[in-house]
Amino acid sequence: MKTRILKLITLLLILVGTFSSCEEKEEPTKEIATCTFDNPLTDLLWLKARVDEITLLSQQGNPLRVAIYQCIYGNNETGFLEDAGNVKPFYNCSGEILCVMGGYAGETCPELNIVSKKLIWDVNDTTKGTVCNVDNPLTDLLWLNEYCENLNVMQDFSSVYIHLYKVIGTDEHIFRIGISYSDFEYSPFLYSEDWRDCSGNLIFGINSGMLPAPGLIENFMKDKEFVVELFHLLKQ
Repeated sequence: MKTRILKLITLLLILVGTFSSCEEKEEPTKEIATCTFDNPLTDLLWLKARVDEITLLSQQGNPLRVAIYQCIYGNNETGFLEDAGNVKPFYNCSGEILCVMGGYAGETCPELNIVSKKLIWDVNDTTKGTVCNVDNPLTDLLWLNEYCENLNVMQDFSSVYIHLYKVIGTDEHIFRIGISYSDFEYSPFLYSEDWRDCSGNLIFGINSGMLPAPGLIENFMKDKEFVVELFHLLKQ
């Protein structure tokens, strides 16, 4: 009888150990699937390692220009686009490359259905502390932050982009906001572009319903240079 009881106790201990082992293996999978973080540049180890690698190459004298965007794609999933010019790998939240843009692949990965992207890091620190005296204009400039937030309730647009430009020979920056419309019920235009200063004041604008005089755009653009795309959103 004692031998039988000892065998039962041993069997129970083995089963408990097996279940505990299974539970320990499931936790990392759940963490990866949820993709939760406060700051992806520090909380996602693979992304931090990639940023450190690019930074080191830049410090060693390599003429790099790389921007990293946090994106929403697919079924409201989070991914990351590394824009190095001609080649643009797109990663999922676990650091796996899902596709590569550029070349014959074009500017998008259609099968992923990328609907938004927001700049979170630039190897040249083009937006840190040098644009309108703030670290991140998308969040630190109230008018620009409110504009992006209001896009969540707007019904009339099909796509929006925000590009950062610098006035050549100065420390001045301006924002080019382009919007395409999908429903004439809300707007009589197919598209419009606004150029705004750091305070959000309109300094130049065009739309498809009132094209400017010949040469006006070229004259306005002659002392402006493109810096980086800050934001891009496609309406689902």
